[in-house]
Amino acid sequence: MTSRERARRAIEFDGPDRVPFHTFVFPGAWKRHGQALADLLNEFPDDFGNRDYRVPVDSESAQGIEEYRDDWGTLWVRRRDYTSGEVKEPAIPDWAGWRDYQFPGEAGPQHFAAVAAEASDPARDYFLLGGGGSLFQHMQHLRGPANLFVDLAQDRREVHELADRLVERMNRDNARYIEAGVVEAVLQAALQEPVRGGAECRPARMVPHRWLDLGDHGRPDRDRRDDPEPSARGDGHGTGGRANRGPGMRAL
Repeated sequence: MTSRERARRAIEFDGPDRVPFHTFVFPGAWKRHGQALADLLNEFPDDFGNRDYRVPVDSESAQGIEEYRDDWGTLWVRRRDYTSGEVKEPAIPDWAGWRDYQFPGEAGPQHFAAVAAEASDPARDYFLLGGGGSLFQHMQHLRGPANLFVDLAQDRREVHELADRLVERMNRDNARYIEAGVVEAVLQAALQEPVRGGAECRPARMVPHRWLDLGDHGRPDRDRRDDPEPSARGDGHGTGGRANRGPGMRAL
């Protein structure tokens, strides 16, 4: 059974020969296990196209701590030879400049042409994925984790606007993958929190109804009297903006 068929059967509950899996290797694993890890991964390749593993070249110049700013404007700090790191300065540190904040450009035709070429390769036996990423993780990167949790607790109008704009962008990406017919599944995570260093993900630590509120805004059947922790704010940053929020989150 090919990886492509295995993943399809798992999605359709149609009896794959085993559970399909996806591999992501962090630099620490390479440092500890080296060629033995590469041999293992090549002997048992995953089902989503990660093949031909080689031990990365390790140099002294890759050591130490560095800072870098991504395309969204977030400043990160990390070890040069390790993960994406942690947010040091979020792209939106406060809401004063929110109206003027611009998202970076979206993926161009070249990206989707490259994926189309990969999808049409007759030798491809793996399952091809596309997707918009993790909404909650992206919101943390743009606002910073502490700021975002406060935003959600205060039920700020701006955090709903941010979520809607991100979902609209993610859904445009998803639609372009789907319309092009170049992927077999689209992945989009809503509620996920990265552990320090990005080594794994787990359900985000927040009161569940707060996240549900983020997706329920604008629903005519949603009554704030059912909220066990209604916001006491009356300055336009609390519940007063709920009726004006768009349906973007519900598109998830």
